[in-house]
Amino acid sequence: MNKTITLFSKTVSLFCLSVLLLPTQAHSQIVYTDVNPDVVLTLGNTHNIDLNGDATNNFLLGVLPINENVSGITVTGHSSSIFSLVAGSEFIGTVDPTLPIILVSKLAHQYMIDATRDYHTGTNDIDGGVLRGEAQAPPLVNTPTPLGNFGSAVNAFIGVKIEVGTDTLYGWIRVDVNADGTQMTIKDYAYQSTANTGIPAGQDANGNWVSVMENKLENSLSLLVTNESIQATEYSGKVVQAEIFNLEGKQLLNKTFSGSSQFGFDGLSAGIYIIRFTADNGVLTHKFSVQ
Repeated sequence: MNKTITLFSKTVSLFCLSVLLLPTQAHSQIVYTDVNPDVVLTLGNTHNIDLNGDATNNFLLGVLPINENVSGITVTGHSSSIFSLVAGSEFIGTVDPTLPIILVSKLAHQYMIDATRDYHTGTNDIDGGVLRGEAQAPPLVNTPTPLGNFGSAVNAFIGVKIEVGTDTLYGWIRVDVNADGTQMTIKDYAYQSTANTGIPAGQDANGNWVSVMENKLENSLSLLVTNESIQATEYSGKVVQAEIFNLEGKQLLNKTFSGSSQFGFDGLSAGIYIIRFTADNGVLTHKFSVQ
């Protein structure tokens, strides 16, 4: 495979929105920045994030076209994505099971961002990570394939870390992303200024939470998907029913949990499956593949 391709191009001529950033608060170890007004990115727009205000941009968020050659196949489409701009600036994500790309993890309110998480800058083939998008490739050029976990996401968090000298600082970026990834709204971000110390997603400098989360399962349930398992964590104390189905609708697993539970793929043959989570505040489904 050609190791020099870039699926999500960062053309310097892309339009960058300028915004007013409210003064950074430092009433605690958490340093919070409100993006005011919110940055709304549409196709072709990008925005830089200087997480700790040291005049070095750590990340670029953008809604960008896809028009690249991947293993000899022309892939087209678009995606809302995040790019690491300097060494040591990384985001929480997982490797897509079918394409050589990184899928950014959609984190729930209060999710702990710390050294135990899986951080990425991209793969050897693909630069950056996908929040949400659509891709097309032969022979199914008229059938877009959805990418990423941020479809119709509201008040969703990207977990990030940066390196300053020998210190690692953890932080979050809050975004909304529409159903197909053609629009992203950047709302605010924060980092923990105490080195090597985790930060809960959504906590600000005063110890408050940045938004009053709607009582929906999609806002309280976080999924970390790898090639071997799905880690589900529910943060509001709900009892959740988890079911796995094959594409014929046959139920292969049915269990309940509260807090956190891991669902391994051992015993599942290669193919596509659906995992469904049900609680008294909603239903959340996720399609996954086993290689």
